[in-house]
Amino acid sequence: MKKIYGWLVIGVFGLMLLFVTLPSFLFVVILSLLFGETRSAQRKNVSYLCQFWGVGFWEFMKLFLRMRVEFDGDTVVPKTPYIVISNHRTALDHVFVSIAASRVGIYDIRWVLKRAMLRAPVIGWAHWFIGSAFLSRSHDPEDFDRLHRTAELAEEQDASVMIYPEGTRFKGVPAPNARFSRVLEFKLPGFKQFVTDLPNHRVLSLTLDWGRFEHGITFTHVGEFVGRTVRVCVRDKGVTTPDQAQDLLNECWIDHERYLRQGQDSLA
Repeated sequence: MKKIYGWLVIGVFGLMLLFVTLPSFLFVVILSLLFGETRSAQRKNVSYLCQFWGVGFWEFMKLFLRMRVEFDGDTVVPKTPYIVISNHRTALDHVFVSIAASRVGIYDIRWVLKRAMLRAPVIGWAHWFIGSAFLSRSHDPEDFDRLHRTAELAEEQDASVMIYPEGTRFKGVPAPNARFSRVLEFKLPGFKQFVTDLPNHRVLSLTLDWGRFEHGITFTHVGEFVGRTVRVCVRDKGVTTPDQAQDLLNECWIDHERYLRQGQDSLA
């Protein structure tokens, strides 16, 4: 029954994309053009809209999927641009990153997304418009240029950036001899590139705890989301340097592992 209900929710979500998200995107872009705003201002307006969508989708999820969220950690952080990092577990993590960022006053974010997201109706177009980085999964050497361009835009527009250092979703089963049992091993290069290009950006670390899943979670498992409570821990890690980037990520991943273990053990 949960699976059938989940697919009905996906249908409603599709209608929202068509009749709410697309018109609002076109309205903001056209209005910006009519007022003769610079491309930088246009990007910022659409970035704010993306954050609004994230919060709006969360309200949709609360209503139709009966989901809840609990926050831990820092509730107040300096009003400054951030490099936002998070563990990655489900297809809905973007929504929880958006609401966690908005909760501490971060509204203008350029994201690092997989290249396939470029084909996502409306959402992919909007992130292309604001200058988010779309990376391949084939170790394309041009990915570093894409990250650098996104960082340049963020620096120019006083915006934050967001990256999942794992590079893909953790599917619930650790690899043999893995250091961590609840997250994938982080990949340093993308994060280090941002730290190098954005030396004055602080680091905001988010831990997303979805509880226990038996498999990787995408929209095809939407029934698994019904009635679920997600815990989000927010940690301001301050400013770091390229030389300290690996140590900081290691500290954050130990934090993730500890927080996830505590939460999941409490359900046992």
